[in-house]
Amino acid sequence: MRSIARLIATVILAIVAALLGRNHLGNNPKSTDPVPADVRGAARVIDGDSLYVGQNEVRLKGIDAPEGRQTCLRDGRDWDCGNAA
Repeated sequence: MRSIARLIATVILAIVAALLGRNHLGNNPKSTDPVPADVRGAARVIDGDSLYVGQNEVRLKGIDAPEGRQTCLRDGRDWDCGNAA
């Protein structure tokens, strides 16, 4: 009976991890928006992986940088990695 409960818990954790990983790996509708053929204008940084060029928001594909207000763990303690980025 104990091994069945352990198996069920493992399967549930695997499903949750797969769903979270799917969302984290760019299944974001914004990442699939078409890019205009000609992007011109002054560039303004939003955060570590996004910027505005003229009126267009551009997200850098394949870059996973901390967001502006994100915190991270270092040596078991929170630190302001988003602001540092």
